[in-house]
Amino acid sequence: MRVCIAIISAEHRLGGSNLKSSESVLEIAVRLLLVVFIGTLATAAQPQRFGRTVAGITVGQDNVAKVRSLYGPGAENTTDHILTLCYHFVEDDAYLSVSMFEQQNRVRGITLTTLADVTPGCHDASVKGKSPSGPSSVRLGDSMQKVIAAIGKPLNTGKLQAGDRELEYADYAIAGGHATCQFRGSKLIIISIELD
Repeated sequence: MRVCIAIISAEHRLGGSNLKSSESVLEIAVRLLLVVFIGTLATAAQPQRFGRTVAGITVGQDNVAKVRSLYGPGAENTTDHILTLCYHFVEDDAYLSVSMFEQQNRVRGITLTTLADVTPGCHDASVKGKSPSGPSSVRLGDSMQKVIAAIGKPLNTGKLQAGDRELEYADYAIAGGHATCQFRGSKLIIISIELD
């Protein structure tokens, strides 16, 4: 609609009598339409955003009360004014760690992993049942291909050394922060979201 208004406005200023000028306006309008169309296609082709929710908890929105209503009291630890609640999902031997600034009470970070959590008391903060899912219903143990198909193409991928093991990672952008998935043997072992 704005393109049509621009064409009418340009033709009105040119008096509509100069054919060559009108053709130029038409050419400009066609170019604008192509730019808009290509921009729309490019936006549709962009990778899906990771989202801000893992395990039913949304970073930047949910608070301690929401986390505890979902999973119970958990193992609580405070270090350098950062409160962390940790939970152990016995069936999958997986861990959920949720962190927030002590005074703000809003979740700032979420990590879901099969790596043993070192937060004091975390192993004893047991939750029955399977570990919760990540964004787009991805689960720990899913293949890298399945995760990328569900969440979308990552911003970066690569490899990193963790002790004597090599891990693959896929980094994503989220509104106001970043997210990562890490894989060992092509299986998802860490989903992490953190606000900047």
